[in-house]
Amino acid sequence: MTDTQWPRFEVFLTEDEGKPAAHVGSVHASDPEIALLNARDVFVRRPQCRDLWVAPAGRVLFRTAEELRSQPVPEESNDKTENLYLVFCKRSHREPLVFIGYRAARSEKAALADAVQEISLPEPTLWAVVSDQAVIRSQAQERASFFTPAETKDYKQHVRYPVARLIKEIQGK
Repeated sequence: MTDTQWPRFEVFLTEDEGKPAAHVGSVHASDPEIALLNARDVFVRRPQCRDLWVAPAGRVLFRTAEELRSQPVPEESNDKTENLYLVFCKRSHREPLVFIGYRAARSEKAALADAVQEISLPEPTLWAVVSDQAVIRSQAQERASFFTPAETKDYKQHVRYPVARLIKEIQGK
């Protein structure tokens, strides 16, 4: 039996200027551009979104604190060139996975090892690293057309959908 599922993409969203990007979930799509549009439709329900990023799930390295304690991250790359990696960290179970900075390294694992050593955080619960080249971003010049339509969505205004009143009328109460 063949897999009929589209590839999964991890979604990162920046709500306001000055706030870090946060992991909000994942979407399935046929390609990165469609993944960006799907992410907008699923996760951008209010106009507070400034930027939206998607990355193929297979290119994002996730490690829990327990995994890092039991098996430290080994350096596995023979590549001599350094690439730029985005590092995300979840500081507690209550907080989202947020962007904490860039690291130049030879692999995702090297970037993670570097971040774990250099960044002093009180016992983060989850780390994630993704190559900057793998991330597809919404463009600043497209912000108005990409996010502004969310302001006109009136689904959250319950007065426009008098379902409870209509049910009572139908039941004759």
